[in-house]
Amino acid sequence: MKEVDSYTLIILQHQFGHGLMNDQEEYILLRRLLTCANHPSLTAGHRLLYFHWLQHFPENKPAAVSSRDSNLPSILNDSLYPAFFPQIFDGQDTTMLKLNILSQCYTPQEIQDSAASTLFGCLLPLQKSIHYGIPGRPARTLYRAMFKYYQRHHKTMLQQDIYKCLLNIVIEHSKFAPHTINFIECVRKVTPDSKFPVEFLQELTTNLMMLQPSGIHDDLEFNLMILERAAQETQISPKASLQYLHTLLHSTSLGSEGNWLLGNAILSVCHSIMRFHDTDDIFKELGDLLFVMFTDYQDLDIRDRARFYYAMLTNLSSEKISNILSSTGTDPTQSVTRLVTGGAQFTIAPPVMHLQESILKLTRISRKIQTEEIAYDTFDQYLKTVRTAKSKPVIQMDYFLHYDKEVSVPVEMEKLYALAVHIETPTNYKHIQDLSLVSLFKDTSGKPQVGCQQITLNFCPLQPIPAQMPVSIVFSNSESQTCACHPDALEVNFGDIFLPLPVVQDKKVTVFTALWDYVHEEQEDSTNTTCAESVCSLLCSWQQISDIVNRHLKDYVVPSHNKDTIHIGIFLPPSWHLLFKVTPNQERVVVSIATDNWTILPLVNEYLLEVEKDATR
Repeated sequence: MKEVDSYTLIILQHQFGHGLMNDQEEYILLRRLLTCANHPSLTAGHRLLYFHWLQHFPENKPAAVSSRDSNLPSILNDSLYPAFFPQIFDGQDTTMLKLNILSQCYTPQEIQDSAASTLFGCLLPLQKSIHYGIPGRPARTLYRAMFKYYQRHHKTMLQQDIYKCLLNIVIEHSKFAPHTINFIECVRKVTPDSKFPVEFLQELTTNLMMLQPSGIHDDLEFNLMILERAAQETQISPKASLQYLHTLLHSTSLGSEGNWLLGNAILSVCHSIMRFHDTDDIFKELGDLLFVMFTDYQDLDIRDRARFYYAMLTNLSSEKISNILSSTGTDPTQSVTRLVTGGAQFTIAPPVMHLQESILKLTRISRKIQTEEIAYDTFDQYLKTVRTAKSKPVIQMDYFLHYDKEVSVPVEMEKLYALAVHIETPTNYKHIQDLSLVSLFKDTSGKPQVGCQQITLNFCPLQPIPAQMPVSIVFSNSESQTCACHPDALEVNFGDIFLPLPVVQDKKVTVFTALWDYVHEEQEDSTNTTCAESVCSLLCSWQQISDIVNRHLKDYVVPSHNKDTIHIGIFLPPSWHLLFKVTPNQERVVVSIATDNWTILPLVNEYLLEVEKDATR
């Protein structure tokens, strides 16, 4: 039956009722719609259309009595319910529609029964995706389905099943906290008097308090979302949350890293606590936390905001604090002024002015190679020391910080004060601390030359891959205006992270040979190894490649007994190796490659192609 035929029959049945079909013919039409709705060869759009017709089946109703509401036909009996169970060929939209229909077919009781088990059993495939931490549409479908269940059956045993499922999801994967918080907000709208949100948030925060602060650093952003939402419930005491955050700042490197986003998330928790709770009961705990934030946290904006909250806590009543933080659409400083002094006559400092064109620029001067030589007795001991070393190798790069000569500089920008240089560090590099400079004058730093302001940056790769790091510089000009500019991003190329083998010169030949044999044996004998060998051919002469090695790779050359072979041993932070054997082959050069990290081979190939281009220029 084609879609047009089905649609025609449904329209006619809707218009004429018993005048067109009897009950048996109507049942046959219903079965036909169910078959088409589950047919795997139809597109998702067609199947959804059939399900839509099933939800609005006319069922011998006169046209005047018809409704736009979704109501299942009464002739849909228990034997047809399995047609709505999710199947392997169902997309997320089809699965959601089926689960919605099933929630209308089955009615659970206040005790555990087969209806509740059936409904929740249909969610198992989606729960499996969540169990493996798969975000996106499967997660949204699961939460939407559970909300549909809750809407219709919140007074039944199904509520407890939803409660346990949500709790397990967030405990196992904190990244689903935004989905869960949105679910709670929707529950609050559907059942304003329900204890579900408060009890759930209380249980969730209790479980969170049981975790070691050092173990939640990766998921801290999502855990702070939970604490912020829990702080908005007056029935949940925030004292334990404040003590936990205080311990978190003291036992981790969060404060020294100065992450702006996480700092704001902690202050958002404080904001909710001060807004919804009586500060007299938590004065000590909240005061201690804010004091640590505005004295130790390495971000100026976070310190200023924490100091503002601390001033309110120590100078205003709980009622006034709540009124200030509850005001919307007004500047909080104006709110403080009105509540404390009765007027709003103080001038507000202008916001940070972001320059459209950066007047400052960073130009690389040099790269310093610093390696710690490892003392060892055997090759196995060397590998173990490299892989378990607590201190990671650091690559130092010096830069000139100067004015960009291609940008017109206003007079008030020729003398800058209190500069803060921030490097946005990617996750595969260790965090770089912000740099502070007292001043920068165009007279002395107008060009990248001797006498210009210099800065040194320490790059510590956690993975041997290149990176681009955005830069932002905040400063005050000669008119005391706070400004910010964004110079070109710093580029750390693959060749920039090369380091010599971390052993004394006399042992480099031994380590190079042992590493090459180790990679070869691992690749031959083990199926689950990170070691790999490869070969690359370069279209350049032996003399050209020798010149390139002398100019760029001489620090990594390992002595070779064969004059027609160049051995190059490279250490890649934090604990990997890259070995080259360069040999001539007629008008080409053959580079044999060995590495204990096969994932870098595409980067090695790109690097060697750049070497080839440089050699043939």
